[in-house]
Amino acid sequence: MSILLPRGDHEARLVEEAIAALRQGAGLDASLISIERNLTGDQGYDARIDVMVDGEPRRYVVECKITTDRRAHAQQTKQKLQAIPEAGLLIAPYVSRELAHYCREIDLQFIDTHGNAFLKGPGLLVFVSGQRHENGIQPMRSSGGITGLAGLRVAFTLLSKPNMVAAPYREIAGNAGVSLGAVSNAMDDLERRGYVIRSGHSQCRQLLEPQKLLDEWVLNYPIQLRPKLNVRRYSVPSPDWWKDEQLEGTGAVWGGEVAAKNLTQYLKPASQTIYIEPSERSAYLKKLVISYRAKPDPNGSLELLDKFWGEGLDQRRGIAPPALVYADLLASLDPRAGETAQLIRKNWINDSFNQA
Repeated sequence: MSILLPRGDHEARLVEEAIAALRQGAGLDASLISIERNLTGDQGYDARIDVMVDGEPRRYVVECKITTDRRAHAQQTKQKLQAIPEAGLLIAPYVSRELAHYCREIDLQFIDTHGNAFLKGPGLLVFVSGQRHENGIQPMRSSGGITGLAGLRVAFTLLSKPNMVAAPYREIAGNAGVSLGAVSNAMDDLERRGYVIRSGHSQCRQLLEPQKLLDEWVLNYPIQLRPKLNVRRYSVPSPDWWKDEQLEGTGAVWGGEVAAKNLTQYLKPASQTIYIEPSERSAYLKKLVISYRAKPDPNGSLELLDKFWGEGLDQRRGIAPPALVYADLLASLDPRAGETAQLIRKNWINDSFNQA
Protein backbone atom coordinates (compact mmCIF):
# COMPACT_ATOMS: atom_id res chain seq x y z
CA MET A 1 0.00 0.00 0.00
CA SER A 2 1.32 3.45 -0.88
CA ILE A 3 2.04 5.77 2.04
CA LEU A 4 1.05 9.44 1.78
CA LEU A 5 3.59 11.75 3.33
CA PRO A 6 1.90 14.14 5.78
CA ARG A 7 3.05 17.64 6.61
CA GLY A 8 4.51 18.50 10.00
CA ASP A 9 7.34 16.08 10.87
CA HIS A 10 7.57 14.77 7.32
CA GLU A 11 11.33 15.43 7.07
CA ALA A 12 12.20 12.94 9.82
CA ARG A 13 10.01 10.24 8.32
CA LEU A 14 11.22 10.89 4.79
CA VAL A 15 14.87 10.68 5.84
CA GLU A 16 14.35 7.49 7.86
CA GLU A 17 12.52 5.81 4.96
CA ALA A 18 15.24 6.81 2.49
CA ILE A 19 17.99 5.57 4.82
CA ALA A 20 16.20 2.23 5.17
CA ALA A 21 15.91 1.94 1.38
CA LEU A 22 19.62 2.80 0.96
CA ARG A 23 20.52 0.15 3.52
CA GLN A 24 18.44 -2.49 1.74
CA GLY A 25 19.25 -1.55 -1.85
CA ALA A 26 22.91 -0.52 -1.76
CA GLY A 27 24.01 -2.24 1.45
CA LEU A 28 25.22 1.04 2.96
CA ASP A 29 24.55 1.78 6.60
CA ALA A 30 23.41 5.33 7.40
CA SER A 31 21.88 7.17 10.32
CA LEU A 32 19.89 10.36 10.94
CA ILE A 33 21.92 12.78 13.06
CA SER A 34 19.54 15.73 13.36
CA ILE A 35 16.45 17.38 11.92
CA GLU A 36 16.80 21.14 11.55
CA ARG A 37 13.81 23.22 12.59
CA ASN A 38 15.23 26.59 11.64
CA LEU A 39 12.34 28.27 9.82
CA THR A 40 14.45 31.27 8.77
CA GLY A 41 16.25 29.13 6.22
CA ASP A 42 19.67 30.67 6.99
CA GLN A 43 21.17 27.20 7.43
CA GLY A 44 19.76 26.13 4.08
CA TYR A 45 19.11 22.49 4.91
CA ASP A 46 16.58 20.22 6.62
CA ALA A 47 18.68 17.49 8.25
CA ARG A 48 22.10 15.91 8.73
CA ILE A 49 22.87 12.25 8.13
CA ASP A 50 25.97 10.04 8.30
CA VAL A 51 26.67 7.40 5.64
CA MET A 52 29.20 4.75 6.66
CA VAL A 53 32.01 4.25 4.14
CA ASP A 54 34.74 1.75 5.02
CA GLY A 55 33.73 1.98 8.66
CA GLU A 56 33.97 5.77 8.77
CA PRO A 57 30.99 8.18 8.89
CA ARG A 58 30.61 10.56 5.96
CA ARG A 59 28.47 13.57 6.92
CA TYR A 60 25.86 15.07 4.59
CA VAL A 61 23.56 18.03 4.97
CA VAL A 62 20.16 17.18 3.53
CA GLU A 63 17.58 19.07 1.49
CA CYS A 64 14.20 17.30 1.66
CA LYS A 65 11.84 17.71 -1.30
CA ILE A 66 8.28 16.42 -1.15
CA THR A 67 7.90 16.83 -4.90
CA THR A 68 10.82 16.20 -7.26
CA ASP A 69 9.60 15.44 -10.75
CA ARG A 70 11.23 18.11 -12.93
CA ARG A 71 14.77 19.15 -13.73
CA ALA A 72 14.03 22.58 -12.27
CA HIS A 73 13.52 20.93 -8.86
CA ALA A 74 16.95 19.30 -9.06
CA GLN A 75 18.63 22.46 -10.32
CA GLN A 76 17.10 24.55 -7.54
CA THR A 77 18.29 22.05 -4.93
CA LYS A 78 21.77 21.97 -6.46
CA GLN A 79 22.04 25.76 -6.30
CA LYS A 80 20.82 25.85 -2.72
CA LEU A 81 23.22 23.16 -1.50
CA GLN A 82 26.17 24.74 -3.30
CA ALA A 83 25.96 27.64 -0.85
CA ILE A 84 26.76 25.26 2.04
CA PRO A 85 30.42 24.30 2.63
CA GLU A 86 29.54 20.70 3.61
CA ALA A 87 28.59 17.87 1.23
CA GLY A 88 24.93 18.17 0.22
CA LEU A 89 22.34 15.50 -0.44
CA LEU A 90 18.83 15.56 -1.88
CA ILE A 91 16.31 13.22 -0.24
CA ALA A 92 12.96 12.78 -1.97
CA PRO A 93 10.13 10.26 -1.94
CA TYR A 94 10.90 9.20 -5.51
CA VAL A 95 13.47 10.15 -8.15
CA SER A 96 12.58 8.89 -11.62
CA ARG A 97 15.09 7.20 -13.91
CA GLU A 98 15.33 10.28 -16.14
CA LEU A 99 15.77 12.65 -13.21
CA ALA A 100 18.32 10.33 -11.58
CA HIS A 101 20.50 10.56 -14.69
CA TYR A 102 20.10 14.35 -14.72
CA CYS A 103 21.14 14.52 -11.04
CA ARG A 104 24.25 12.54 -11.91
CA GLU A 105 24.91 14.88 -14.82
CA ILE A 106 24.81 18.00 -12.61
CA ASP A 107 26.61 16.20 -9.76
CA LEU A 108 23.68 16.32 -7.31
CA GLN A 109 23.87 13.41 -4.87
CA PHE A 110 20.52 11.95 -3.80
CA ILE A 111 18.69 9.03 -2.21
CA ASP A 112 14.98 8.23 -2.26
CA THR A 113 12.59 5.89 -0.44
CA HIS A 114 12.54 3.36 -3.28
CA GLY A 115 16.28 2.61 -3.19
CA ASN A 116 17.37 4.89 -6.03
CA ALA A 117 20.58 6.71 -5.19
CA PHE A 118 23.60 8.62 -6.43
CA LEU A 119 26.49 8.92 -3.98
CA LYS A 120 30.10 9.64 -4.79
CA GLY A 121 33.33 10.49 -3.03
CA PRO A 122 36.65 8.95 -2.02
CA GLY A 123 36.09 5.20 -1.92
CA LEU A 124 32.40 5.57 -2.77
CA LEU A 125 30.36 5.40 -5.96
CA VAL A 126 26.71 4.36 -5.93
CA PHE A 127 24.24 4.90 -8.75
CA VAL A 128 20.87 3.13 -8.75
CA SER A 129 17.89 4.23 -10.87
CA GLY A 130 14.60 2.82 -12.09
CA GLN A 131 13.57 1.24 -8.78
CA ARG A 132 9.98 1.66 -7.61
CA HIS A 133 8.29 -0.28 -4.81
CA GLU A 134 4.77 -0.24 -3.40
CA ASN A 135 6.00 0.47 0.12
CA GLY A 136 7.89 3.60 -0.85
CA ILE A 137 6.60 7.01 0.22
CA GLN A 138 4.72 8.76 -2.57
CA PRO A 139 5.13 12.49 -3.28
CA MET A 140 2.45 14.72 -1.81
CA ARG A 141 -0.05 15.88 -4.39
CA SER A 142 -1.44 19.38 -4.14
CA SER A 143 -5.20 19.80 -4.15
CA GLY A 144 -4.98 22.89 -6.34
CA GLY A 145 -4.38 26.00 -4.20
CA ILE A 146 -0.79 26.99 -4.79
CA THR A 147 -0.62 25.49 -8.28
CA GLY A 148 -3.71 27.38 -9.47
CA LEU A 149 -3.41 30.93 -10.78
CA ALA A 150 -5.38 32.49 -7.92
CA GLY A 151 -3.58 30.36 -5.34
CA LEU A 152 -0.20 31.44 -6.71
CA ARG A 153 -1.23 35.10 -6.53
CA VAL A 154 -2.40 34.73 -2.92
CA ALA A 155 0.72 32.83 -1.90
CA PHE A 156 2.87 35.53 -3.54
CA THR A 157 1.03 38.18 -1.54
CA LEU A 158 1.82 36.39 1.73
CA LEU A 159 5.44 35.74 0.75
CA SER A 160 5.96 39.39 -0.21
CA LYS A 161 4.29 40.74 2.92
CA PRO A 162 4.04 37.94 5.53
CA ASN A 163 2.10 40.02 8.06
CA MET A 164 -0.75 40.24 5.56
CA VAL A 165 -1.72 36.66 6.44
CA ALA A 166 -3.76 38.15 9.31
CA ALA A 167 -5.32 40.90 7.17
CA PRO A 168 -8.98 40.88 6.07
CA TYR A 169 -9.62 38.84 2.94
CA ARG A 170 -10.62 42.00 1.09
CA GLU A 171 -7.16 43.50 1.62
CA ILE A 172 -5.45 40.29 0.52
CA ALA A 173 -7.69 40.14 -2.56
CA GLY A 174 -6.79 43.71 -3.52
CA ASN A 175 -3.07 43.01 -3.41
CA ALA A 176 -3.34 39.60 -5.07
CA GLY A 177 -5.68 40.79 -7.82
CA VAL A 178 -8.20 38.00 -7.23
CA SER A 179 -11.76 37.67 -5.93
CA LEU A 180 -12.75 37.24 -2.28
CA GLY A 181 -13.87 33.71 -3.04
CA ALA A 182 -10.47 32.88 -4.53
CA VAL A 183 -8.74 34.18 -1.41
CA SER A 184 -10.98 32.04 0.79
CA ASN A 185 -10.26 28.92 -1.26
CA ALA A 186 -6.51 29.58 -1.36
CA MET A 187 -6.30 30.26 2.39
CA ASP A 188 -8.28 27.09 3.13
CA ASP A 189 -5.81 25.13 1.01
CA LEU A 190 -2.79 26.72 2.71
CA GLU A 191 -4.31 25.99 6.11
CA ARG A 192 -5.06 22.38 5.19
CA ARG A 193 -1.47 21.90 4.04
CA GLY A 194 0.05 23.37 7.20
CA TYR A 195 1.28 26.71 5.86
CA VAL A 196 -1.33 28.77 7.71
CA ILE A 197 -2.65 28.17 11.25
CA ARG A 198 -5.17 29.91 13.49
CA SER A 199 -4.21 30.55 17.11
CA GLY A 200 -5.53 32.22 20.25
CA HIS A 201 -9.08 33.13 21.20
CA SER A 202 -9.32 35.44 18.17
CA GLN A 203 -8.21 32.63 15.85
CA CYS A 204 -5.68 35.01 14.30
CA ARG A 205 -3.98 33.56 11.22
CA GLN A 206 -0.21 32.97 11.19
CA LEU A 207 2.12 31.94 8.38
CA LEU A 208 4.19 28.81 9.05
CA GLU A 209 7.16 27.44 7.08
CA PRO A 210 7.40 30.40 4.68
CA GLN A 211 10.70 29.03 3.36
CA LYS A 212 9.06 25.86 2.08
CA LEU A 213 6.12 27.84 0.72
CA LEU A 214 8.62 30.01 -1.16
CA ASP A 215 10.33 26.94 -2.61
CA GLU A 216 7.01 25.58 -3.81
CA TRP A 217 5.91 28.92 -5.24
CA VAL A 218 9.19 29.44 -7.10
CA LEU A 219 8.86 26.07 -8.80
CA ASN A 220 5.26 26.64 -9.90
CA TYR A 221 5.43 30.32 -10.88
CA PRO A 222 7.33 29.96 -14.19
CA ILE A 223 5.10 27.09 -15.29
CA GLN A 224 1.64 28.19 -14.15
CA LEU A 225 1.48 31.96 -13.69
CA ARG A 226 4.28 33.54 -15.70
CA PRO A 227 3.03 32.33 -19.11
CA LYS A 228 -0.30 34.10 -18.40
CA LEU A 229 1.35 37.52 -18.01
CA ASN A 230 1.31 38.51 -21.70
CA VAL A 231 5.04 37.86 -22.06
CA ARG A 232 6.70 39.65 -24.98
CA ARG A 233 10.39 39.95 -25.88
CA TYR A 234 12.23 42.80 -27.60
CA SER A 235 15.74 43.61 -28.69
CA VAL A 236 17.42 46.95 -27.97
CA PRO A 237 20.57 48.02 -29.90
CA SER A 238 22.47 49.27 -26.86
CA PRO A 239 23.22 46.55 -24.25
CA ASP A 240 23.43 49.18 -21.49
CA TRP A 241 20.20 51.03 -22.30
CA TRP A 242 18.69 50.01 -18.96
CA LYS A 243 21.22 52.15 -17.05
CA ASP A 244 19.52 55.31 -18.34
CA GLU A 245 15.93 54.15 -18.00
CA GLN A 246 13.88 55.73 -15.21
CA LEU A 247 10.71 53.77 -14.43
CA GLU A 248 9.17 56.25 -11.98
CA GLY A 249 5.73 57.31 -13.16
CA THR A 250 5.50 54.65 -15.88
CA GLY A 251 3.59 52.00 -13.91
CA ALA A 252 6.56 49.65 -14.42
CA VAL A 253 9.11 47.96 -12.15
CA TRP A 254 12.28 46.02 -12.80
CA GLY A 255 12.36 42.27 -12.26
CA GLY A 256 15.04 39.70 -13.02
CA GLU A 257 18.68 40.66 -13.41
CA VAL A 258 18.34 44.46 -13.36
CA ALA A 259 16.34 44.29 -10.13
CA ALA A 260 18.94 41.91 -8.71
CA LYS A 261 21.70 44.34 -9.64
CA ASN A 262 19.89 47.17 -7.87
CA LEU A 263 19.33 45.05 -4.74
CA THR A 264 22.76 43.44 -4.43
CA GLN A 265 25.22 45.34 -6.67
CA TYR A 266 26.53 41.83 -7.44
CA LEU A 267 25.28 40.94 -10.91
CA LYS A 268 26.03 42.49 -14.32
CA PRO A 269 22.68 42.19 -16.15
CA ALA A 270 22.69 40.41 -19.49
CA SER A 271 18.90 40.55 -19.76
CA GLN A 272 16.19 42.96 -18.69
CA THR A 273 12.79 42.07 -17.24
CA ILE A 274 10.07 44.68 -16.73
CA TYR A 275 6.66 44.19 -15.12
CA ILE A 276 4.17 46.83 -16.28
CA GLU A 277 0.62 47.72 -15.32
CA PRO A 278 -1.54 46.35 -18.19
CA SER A 279 -3.28 49.73 -18.63
CA GLU A 280 0.12 51.45 -19.07
CA ARG A 281 1.68 48.85 -21.33
CA SER A 282 0.89 50.39 -24.72
CA ALA A 283 2.15 53.85 -23.77
CA TYR A 284 5.32 52.48 -22.20
CA LEU A 285 6.09 50.33 -25.22
CA LYS A 286 5.88 53.41 -27.44
CA LYS A 287 8.44 55.07 -25.16
CA LEU A 288 10.79 52.11 -25.51
CA VAL A 289 10.51 52.23 -29.29
CA ILE A 290 11.14 55.98 -29.50
CA SER A 291 13.85 56.26 -26.82
CA TYR A 292 15.75 53.01 -27.31
CA ARG A 293 14.63 51.68 -30.71
CA ALA A 294 13.17 48.54 -29.17
CA LYS A 295 11.68 46.10 -31.64
CA PRO A 296 9.90 42.72 -31.32
CA ASP A 297 12.38 39.85 -31.17
CA PRO A 298 11.65 36.38 -29.72
CA ASN A 299 15.32 36.14 -28.75
CA GLY A 300 15.70 39.69 -27.47
CA SER A 301 17.21 40.51 -24.09
CA LEU A 302 14.26 42.66 -22.97
CA GLU A 303 11.19 40.94 -21.58
CA LEU A 304 7.93 42.78 -20.88
CA LEU A 305 5.24 41.21 -18.66
CA ASP A 306 2.00 42.33 -17.03
CA LYS A 307 2.29 43.36 -13.38
CA PHE A 308 0.00 41.04 -11.39
CA TRP A 309 0.10 42.41 -7.83
CA GLY A 310 -1.09 45.50 -5.98
CA GLU A 311 0.99 48.49 -4.88
CA GLY A 312 0.73 47.37 -1.25
CA LEU A 313 3.39 44.74 -1.93
CA ASP A 314 6.01 47.07 -3.41
CA GLN A 315 8.93 47.53 -1.03
CA ARG A 316 11.33 49.60 -3.13
CA ARG A 317 10.32 52.03 -5.83
CA GLY A 318 10.93 50.71 -9.31
CA ILE A 319 11.77 47.15 -8.18
CA ALA A 320 9.49 44.10 -8.05
CA PRO A 321 9.05 42.31 -4.69
CA PRO A 322 12.21 40.30 -3.85
CA ALA A 323 10.36 36.95 -3.97
CA LEU A 324 9.59 37.60 -7.64
CA VAL A 325 13.14 38.72 -8.43
CA TYR A 326 14.37 35.53 -6.78
CA ALA A 327 11.99 33.43 -8.88
CA ASP A 328 13.03 35.19 -12.10
CA LEU A 329 16.70 34.44 -11.43
CA LEU A 330 16.15 30.77 -10.59
CA ALA A 331 13.93 30.26 -13.63
CA SER A 332 16.88 31.16 -15.86
CA LEU A 333 18.83 28.12 -14.55
CA ASP A 334 21.98 30.25 -14.98
CA PRO A 335 24.58 29.49 -12.25
CA ARG A 336 25.67 33.14 -12.35
CA ALA A 337 22.11 34.29 -11.61
CA GLY A 338 21.65 31.47 -9.10
CA GLU A 339 24.39 32.84 -6.84
CA THR A 340 22.75 36.27 -6.83
CA ALA A 341 19.37 34.65 -6.12
CA GLN A 342 20.74 33.16 -2.91
CA LEU A 343 22.00 36.59 -1.81
CA ILE A 344 18.53 38.03 -2.35
CA ARG A 345 16.95 35.19 -0.41
CA LYS A 346 19.33 35.67 2.50
CA ASN A 347 19.41 39.45 2.68
CA TRP A 348 15.93 40.46 1.51
CA ILE A 349 13.43 37.61 1.71
CA ASN A 350 14.53 35.93 4.94
CA ASP A 351 14.58 39.29 6.71
CA SER A 352 10.91 39.86 5.93
CA PHE A 353 10.08 36.35 7.21
CA ASN A 354 12.00 37.01 10.43
CA GLN A 355 10.15 40.27 11.06
CA ALA A 356 6.70 38.71 10.58
